Amino acid sequence: MSLREAGIFIRDKAAGFIKRKTGRLQAVINNKKIKTKTFYLYVFCVLLPVLVTNILIINYAFIAARDEKDKNINNIVDSVIYEITSSLESAVFVIIDVYANASIYNFLDAHYDNDGSYLNAYNRIFNNYVFNASTKFLVSGITLYSDNETMISGGRFFRIDDVKNQEWYRQYIQGEQNVFIYPLF
Repeated sequence: MSLREAGIFIRDKAAGFIKRKTGRLQAVINNKKIKTKTFYLYVFCVLLPVLVTNILIINYAFIAARDEKDKNINNIVDSVIYEITSSLESAVFVIIDVYANASIYNFLDAHYDNDGSYLNAYNRIFNNYVFNASTKFLVSGITLYSDNETMISGGRFFRIDDVKNQEWYRQYIQGEQNVFIYPLF
């Protein structure tokens, strides 16, 4: 059998198969009323293709909307992570400046004979670059506490007695940590 004859044989077999199947379908349809035939024609040639097409389009739209929502949520999460990280880094930079500044330690540890000497020292230390630089790092305020009995509480420096009963201070003391982060709202 040649290649051409094999091709003709396969074509004839396929045509016979299709004829047999459509022949049975034709026999079933030929015995129906014209109203039933029109109904079948409407269902299989109009309604079914429209339904399948609409289902595919709606499914694609839902998938695209879900993907867009997921992408937006991921962008928001990344933005929040960046903002929190940036804020914490800014706070760390200010804390490093405060820890590295010897004049602040001297101010907090000094013994003041009267209120006037304290206020003069306060004005000198308040004009320190650390407090001005904190605005550059997005830190809204720095408050330092000391157990120095000769200090006057106010401004950015307070005596530790003023906060010993507050929740954040108790948690800091109980935690026995050098650095403690407590959100205040």
